[in-house]
Amino acid sequence: MARTYIKKLPLKSGKDQKVWVEELGNPDRIKWWQRYVQPEIAKLDQPDKNWNWKKLYSRRLLFPAKEPRFFALCMKGDEQEIVLSLCYCLCVEQFPVDLEKESLFVWYISRAPKQAIGKFTELQKIPGLLGQGSLDATLVKSLAKGHNGRVWLHADGKGGKDLLNTYISWGMTKIPKTTSIYRFGVECNDGRYLFFDEHQAESAMSEFDIYRGA
Repeated sequence: MARTYIKKLPLKSGKDQKVWVEELGNPDRIKWWQRYVQPEIAKLDQPDKNWNWKKLYSRRLLFPAKEPRFFALCMKGDEQEIVLSLCYCLCVEQFPVDLEKESLFVWYISRAPKQAIGKFTELQKIPGLLGQGSLDATLVKSLAKGHNGRVWLHADGKGGKDLLNTYISWGMTKIPKTTSIYRFGVECNDGRYLFFDEHQAESAMSEFDIYRGA
């Protein structure tokens, strides 16, 4: 089943907030994030506090065969457009749980804290499910690439058990530590890799189908 990116996300009020997903072709959204959002993230004790998205974007073409792509989940603020989350993916990767298949690898994913977004819109207008909404874009992209929704990622060790459990609660499965995983020629399975197979991806996307319509 073909799917489009989400067009809305829920508010606490029970209503929906209009959002959209952009596959970035220039660094404008990255620069906005680095100026307004990353300084707020840097104040927090979480894995993405020291990430520099401008550097990540500038180095994206180092791995052309892996088809690096950046995605931004956005909404309209009171006076300007807002980036709610960012995601950096490698769209052509080997699927570690079935080496005969290809998949999408989520390399970096980050959502904006409310204290950053609250400068540009009222707090009650900020939707929920930002992390899942951003991850949904990777599943849709995996479908478009012919990977049938297969996606995998690494839960940064700085996120502890909470981060692992978050991804599991979103429908992902841990890759056994006995599975060999090589990233750029180096064995690196620390037990914190997770994946969506075709069936898990379909289930996760089905839950978000209500947010794909106008």
